[in-house]
Order: sequence, then C-alpha cells, then structure tokens
Amino acid sequence: MKNIKYQVLLKNGTNGIKLFNTVKEVLQFYSSNEIKKLTPIQEANFEGADGRNVSRGKKFYQRKHK
Repeated sequence: MKNIKYQVLLKNGTNGIKLFNTVKEVLQFYSSNEIKKLTPIQEANFEGADGRNVSRGKKFYQRKHK
C-alpha cells in the first residue's frame, strides 16, 4: 500500500511545519485562505529491503547467498 502524505505551501512562500496524512488534517491546522498549494508526497517503503540496490549491498548479498 502506498503511503501518501500532504505537504502544504503557504501563501507567504514558506512550507508548512509538517506532513499531513489527510486533507482534513490540513484544513484543521491551516485556514483555507493561508494555503497556496497542497503537494501529495509518496513516502518510501523500505519494508523487505535487503540492500541489493547499492553496490556495497550487492557484494555482501552475493557473499551471503553463495
């Protein structure tokens, strides 16, 4: 399952103070006239990662499984 969070860009040009789980949470924290843009961000999920994506990880993975 993809974990989507929302980043807030305010009209004064700064980012919001944190990432929010839902749009409803954003509207509870900021008023609608403060928000310039909401950007959805997909968080990386490293569950089940075994290190084969990096050259050093590949080397140790091959040693482990020979």
